[in-house]
Amino acid sequence: MSILSDHKIDIYKKAFRISVLSAAVAAATSQANTTDDWTLVWSDEFNYSGLPDSDKWVFEHGPNWYNGELQYYTNNRTENCRVENGVLTIEAVQEEYENKNYTSARLASTQAFTYGRMEISAKLTRGEGLWPAIWMFPQDEIYGGWPVSGELDIMEYWSWDDDGIYGTIHTETYNHVNHTEKQGRYQLNSPDEDFHVYAVEWYEDQIQWFVDGNHYFTFYNQGDTASYPFDHPFFFILNVAIESHSPGKENTWAKRTMEVDYVRVYEGLQTGTAPTRYPVPGTIEAENFYDAQGVRTEENATGQNVGYIDANEWMDYAVNISQTGTYTTRYQIASPTGSQLTLKQDGTATESVVVPATGGWQTWAYVEGEVELEAGVSTLRIETSAGGFNIDKFELLLQDAPEPEPEPEPEPEPEDTDKPASKTSGAGDIGPLFFLILAALQGVIIYSSKRLAKFK
Repeated sequence: MSILSDHKIDIYKKAFRISVLSAAVAAATSQANTTDDWTLVWSDEFNYSGLPDSDKWVFEHGPNWYNGELQYYTNNRTENCRVENGVLTIEAVQEEYENKNYTSARLASTQAFTYGRMEISAKLTRGEGLWPAIWMFPQDEIYGGWPVSGELDIMEYWSWDDDGIYGTIHTETYNHVNHTEKQGRYQLNSPDEDFHVYAVEWYEDQIQWFVDGNHYFTFYNQGDTASYPFDHPFFFILNVAIESHSPGKENTWAKRTMEVDYVRVYEGLQTGTAPTRYPVPGTIEAENFYDAQGVRTEENATGQNVGYIDANEWMDYAVNISQTGTYTTRYQIASPTGSQLTLKQDGTATESVVVPATGGWQTWAYVEGEVELEAGVSTLRIETSAGGFNIDKFELLLQDAPEPEPEPEPEPEPEDTDKPASKTSGAGDIGPLFFLILAALQGVIIYSSKRLAKFK
């Protein structure tokens, strides 16, 4: 990690903020690396009172430059930004100010960082049009203007999704202009009622997003700066914006606050952990993808499923295929209208499956297909040519798997010629002797009878 301690940020630097209306998802939960793996190198614990520490923060002030937002960002004004009772407060106020109907504040850190764990404890604000954000922007646009040099959004919370926390990156390859931004969503009930810890672990090879230690999204370095320009210093931005209102949804609030308990930066590990690889044959839960475009996870009666699926969206799964062969695929699907999906192995399409209407978004049925898969470490992608369905899990079963060999029949024991004869065989052996004795006795009886006849 590098730290530029003397840098002061141009308060009118063009830090683009993008209104992202499509969500990509999140994936299976795992715990973050413990703080034992990291060394704290910078923080603001906000254990003072007054305006934010000017050695650590500067105000980016003036009317907003992008997104058609409604607020005016003020400068050194405690009505909109202050530190008290151990927390930083950024407050959006409905008031007339500099030809705007709302005021708020936007802070940028005076130091910039490359790699590490960035951790912020915050209680968010909720209300029509409110858009609190905790994010990072390039110190220098070394590869070019936005989005070429990158943008890293640690946490965004929109009024149109009451329980969704979003983590997003914007790059030359992946950005909202091309509808290719990479984004994860974490389900968090009432984030405006309690403090939660929002974090990223930023490595040379990947960036991971966490809420309260639960991992929900990873973006991997694909080997080029067009997709992963995250190899140079970025600074923090904390702000509360007010978006243009949805028709018929004017706000009813006068003031709303985002509170920040601390901002911490750790250095330590330089590379992240590899994605979990699932064995094939086997069953894979749909939410356990390591990368995705455009979809979301949601709760269901038995756990989670992937939903909000539109055309040309996808989920990637890291697998280890034990044997080359023909596999039966079984997708557990729910759809009110029917749809279609494609399974790809390392970018090559292996099958296309028609998804029938099952009767509802949570009415589940199995849809079967057949694919040829090559053995080895691989990526399987479920890609949609049409939306309108949810997926809970999928199974891959090897068709020509050899049946287990039956246990061999026990061979009969050889006869032992030295064994004593059985009673049955012994009776058979004395048979001839018995008849000889019987015949001799008969002869004696006849002879005796003749002798007795002579003496009558």
